[in-house]
Amino acid sequence: MSDNHPNELPESLLSDEPILKDATPPSKLPWIIAAVVIVLLVMGVQWGGRLLMLQLTEKTQQSNADMMEEKGEFNALPMPHAIKKVSAKPSTNPHNDVVGYLQEKKVEQSQELARLRMISRLEERQRSLKENEAMIQSPALLNIGVGHQKPTNEGEGRQGVQTQYSSNPNTAYLKSISNQPVEEVSAGRFGDLRFRIRKGKILRGVTESAIDSDLPGLIRGHVTENVYGDQGELVLIPNGAGLVGEYRSGGISNGQISLYVVWTRVQLSNGIYVTLDSAGSDPLGRAGMTGPIDHHYLQRFGSSLLSSFFSVSVATLGVQGSDQYNSEAAYRAGLSNAFAQTANQEFQQNAAIQTTIRPPQGTEISILVNKDISFETVLTADGSPS
Repeated sequence: MSDNHPNELPESLLSDEPILKDATPPSKLPWIIAAVVIVLLVMGVQWGGRLLMLQLTEKTQQSNADMMEEKGEFNALPMPHAIKKVSAKPSTNPHNDVVGYLQEKKVEQSQELARLRMISRLEERQRSLKENEAMIQSPALLNIGVGHQKPTNEGEGRQGVQTQYSSNPNTAYLKSISNQPVEEVSAGRFGDLRFRIRKGKILRGVTESAIDSDLPGLIRGHVTENVYGDQGELVLIPNGAGLVGEYRSGGISNGQISLYVVWTRVQLSNGIYVTLDSAGSDPLGRAGMTGPIDHHYLQRFGSSLLSSFFSVSVATLGVQGSDQYNSEAAYRAGLSNAFAQTANQEFQQNAAIQTTIRPPQGTEISILVNKDISFETVLTADGSPS
């Protein structure tokens, strides 16, 4: 505090900055020493690597030089063919003559190899002949008329040539047809074609009642087109004539999509009826009626899957990898087997449930008439009931 300004505070009290004391900076000597050590280590590693490579190179060169020297010494040796043959005294023991014995063994080996090759070729040829003979005698080829049986005598051989293709089903069918006598059929004459519907006529209609193939029953429908006589003048079955049919339940296999229906009668409004007893078909002429199909997957597999789930759950609930077989494990195994047996029994029972076909009302149908129908006794010349 100065004498000239008695109310002035010291400058140190007015500043918020901390007062820094004079401190000595850290020494850089350790870092310099560490850097020098690292450089020396790197240089030492490089020098050691160069020394190792130099030693390996010198060893390789020395090895190559030794090999070349050995090769030169080997080439300098005299070859066996340059040695003059020295006539040896004849001896009864071939082992005394080493050169002759070796040459004899060499000849025997070549002859043995040639003999083995010849035997191998002969065996291969015999095997090929046996395979061809077995293929010719194969029942599969005999069934299609390609193979032939070996005849035991001359007569059987001639007969085998004639019946070589008799086992072929196509040639057998052709032979059976050619051997049949030509059947003579007398032509007949229809009555008045104005009052006749011949076999093969197609009636078009729709159903008036729905069908459920689980239970057998009757079905009703009506004709949707006028049906003329074969001459095309009189309407024998008018549009709207009633149809009555029957269908049966059961016998529907898995994958079947149509229900077999038989139309038994046509009922006209004028009191005339016609017995048809003809099969129903779809609009394209395919036999049967089709509609929504229920495969009963839930009923067939639901209960068995649920029992199987319980079986697996009981067998694995609370089980750990380190558990040992004890009374609790035996209880789980017994309960799991009980559920598994129940699932198997339910599956066998429900697997017999047949597919249900439900053609709705209003389904288009066609009826292929399988008999000749005559209206001569019930209609007059103008088509009115008699």
